[in-house]
Amino acid sequence: MAPWRDDWSRCGLTPSSAEALFHQGDSVSPLELIGEWRGSELPTGHPLGGLLPLYGWIGKRFRGLDEVDPLLFEHNGVERALDPGKLPLGLALALPRMVRTEAAVAAFRLMQPLLATSVPKARLREVALEGVVSAAMIYDDLPIIDYFRRISPTRLIGRMDFRQTRSPFFFTLVRRSPSAASTGVRRTAPCLDFLGTIPADAPFLDHANLEGDVMLKPAIVLGASALLLAACGQSEPVPVGETEGPIVATPESPMNPAVNTDGAPQTGTLTPGASSFTSAQAREAMERAGYTDIGELSQDAQGVWSASAMRQGQQATVSVDFKGEVTAR
Repeated sequence: MAPWRDDWSRCGLTPSSAEALFHQGDSVSPLELIGEWRGSELPTGHPLGGLLPLYGWIGKRFRGLDEVDPLLFEHNGVERALDPGKLPLGLALALPRMVRTEAAVAAFRLMQPLLATSVPKARLREVALEGVVSAAMIYDDLPIIDYFRRISPTRLIGRMDFRQTRSPFFFTLVRRSPSAASTGVRRTAPCLDFLGTIPADAPFLDHANLEGDVMLKPAIVLGASALLLAACGQSEPVPVGETEGPIVATPESPMNPAVNTDGAPQTGTLTPGASSFTSAQAREAMERAGYTDIGELSQDAQGVWSASAMRQGQQATVSVDFKGEVTAR
């Protein structure tokens, strides 16, 4: 891995720096993407940061220019292509802390068979971005375009442009060999393992109708949202124009604002979870809480950033969890 990609994966970048590195990649044609690719996100403090790996996203499958599975997920050895139009992305943006809980992840895994699809949900086309024509993936049912650039013979960098967020989401794709794609993961048809105890002649098991019924999609989304809310408990309403938890910020400010905004460190228990904070953003959260002489930061397996620091003449070990809470011990 090139040094900049290694640093990006480990420490994160600001959206503007990520944008500049994306444009250093080479143009790639849509036909060169045909095949299966394994994906991983590149942290920039995006509001969806950390969700894809937490929920089991593994990549994309390009079967043809008009036959694309844009979201491949895996759980317990079962690989499924999910329908992006059925995913409650609005809920994820409005309640970022709730959707990162273990209960929310468990609810999503239960719903996966109902969210699965065997119908292509995106297309590959050549699209110009800032004067450079390269391959792009256009979603059928969402206002999303994924732009691609080549960074090595087997690796792509992706830039997801989603109308509902103010800055792009970046990720990498690595080509999966045909032998690897055909072994090791069990694929399943939508709904069959989840509804296996229901008679096969039940009318709602007609997959052609399931994929085409426009009334079923919102029902599934509402059901998934209700299941997540029931599993995670009630949340306080979020005022219009405000976002609970991480937001997209300018490169000069941290990507995720700390939940504690009064300048005093928290004394509660840290919450483990997938963090979209970079080390620089965690350091800035500590500085806002009044800490100085902050040492080298390290991130543990629970996603918590920690470092030694000084505050009011006393040295302490200071930590920042995925919510932005700063805690000293």
